[in-house]
Amino acid sequence: MSVVTSIIIIFPYSESETERIAEINNYRFENKTYEFNWIDNEGLSYNYYSGNKNFNSVVLMASFNNFPTDDFLVFIATKIKWDEPEYVQILINSEASNDRTFRIYSNAGATCLQESRKW
Repeated sequence: MSVVTSIIIIFPYSESETERIAEINNYRFENKTYEFNWIDNEGLSYNYYSGNKNFNSVVLMASFNNFPTDDFLVFIATKIKWDEPEYVQILINSEASNDRTFRIYSNAGATCLQESRKW
């Protein structure tokens, strides 16, 4: 059965974006890999997300089937070498949790600021 989880990770350019992205994309769970896409990826057309300026933060996005959310949040909070974890935000929407809106996490996923609204 398909249970989709959508994730958005936002962090400032004061972090080394290429290092942090590589660390995040190194996440493994039960021999599965999970890759996030950076909205400023060179393979995407310029400003494909609309507007006439680039984002002023690094924004990564992905959706996965049967994603291990709790394990991933621990990984983000403890295994990534953040310079400023207090500025890292994570938004998660999961069919498994009957989320209608995104849950919002701060402090590199260590603190849930807002629970999602449920269906």
